[in-house]
Amino acid sequence: ESDSLLHLPDLYHELGHPLLTEENNPKVEPYRHELGKFLMELRSNFSKKINHDKRNNNGENERLYSHWMKSWTNWSIEFFCDIYATATLGPAFGWAHLYLSLKRGGNPFFVPKIGQLVEHPNDESRAWVIGEVLRNMGFEKDADTLQARWNSYTPLTSYQLEADFKHAYPVELMESVAAVGLKAAKRIDSKIASPGKPSLIAGILNHSWDLFLQSPDSFLEWEKETVQKIKTDGLTA
Repeated sequence: ESDSLLHLPDLYHELGHPLLTEENNPKVEPYRHELGKFLMELRSNFSKKINHDKRNNNGENERLYSHWMKSWTNWSIEFFCDIYATATLGPAFGWAHLYLSLKRGGNPFFVPKIGQLVEHPNDESRAWVIGEVLRNMGFEKDADTLQARWNSYTPLTSYQLEADFKHAYPVELMESVAAVGLKAAKRIDSKIASPGKPSLIAGILNHSWDLFLQSPDSFLEWEKETVQKIKTDGLTA
């Protein structure tokens, strides 16, 4: 799908992973440091829930909270990579995520039970965090449009929001990961997207989604010509 401009935003998620795995590199250490701080926060958050459950519920849900706390260690990485892509591209990554969710199918609200190890957070939580980051960046209108489209998609599935969702994905942690992840991207001098001032690549990818959503027929020809121009002249032309 290298010739599809609508899919290219997904690459920015993948670019976030090396920022977290690169060791002994002072240029990316602030990024890793922010993740470390957030991991401490999430452990504190779930530890409080476990202690409360022990006091008030005889520890009935202790194993579930412990399982979700462990899951969040992996989910935090994926959230950070989503946030990096959103921070550097803007709304285009949100639309790419929506498309990927539609293409992949499955339960967007899935909450793992004990023994179910899931490396990625569910699509509902990812859409929520992406929208929160966009709002923090000043893309409120785009975030609202994305949320409305997402809300129109999810009822078409055979799945519903599970009662445990709010326990596995505490809103305070999702708000925090959105804020900390955006701060992490800024701390390593990433070029952060801003309304009305896109970089060349971000401008192309955001315009791709704008045109596709407004006029799919016109988009196909425009995309073909744009991809050919990029291959021929490069992105500086």
